[in-house]
Amino acid sequence: MTVAGTREPFETGQPDFYKVKSVTIRADETNTGNLYLGDSNRVSATDYSYILAPGESVSLDTVGLPPECYIDLTQMWIDADTNLNALSFIALTWASPW
Repeated sequence: MTVAGTREPFETGQPDFYKVKSVTIRADETNTGNLYLGDSNRVSATDYSYILAPGESVSLDTVGLPPECYIDLTQMWIDADTNLNALSFIALTWASPW
């Protein structure tokens, strides 16, 4: 996150590459404010799906859903309380059936 209050897409690029079965997103421990995750470009400190304080994480998965279900990281957005906050993520995917 470069500038607080400026929404950014979680990922951009090849859409099929970012269709995952599970993902864990972690706010960096050195962040000085919260991160806000959402499913639209309206994400903000007052409109979000998940809030991550420094060092916190959230995991999303499609366990128990049909095989064709996935999480599309290009549809996730991020905002932050303060400038230069960071996050990391790890995702599980496999050869795409679509």
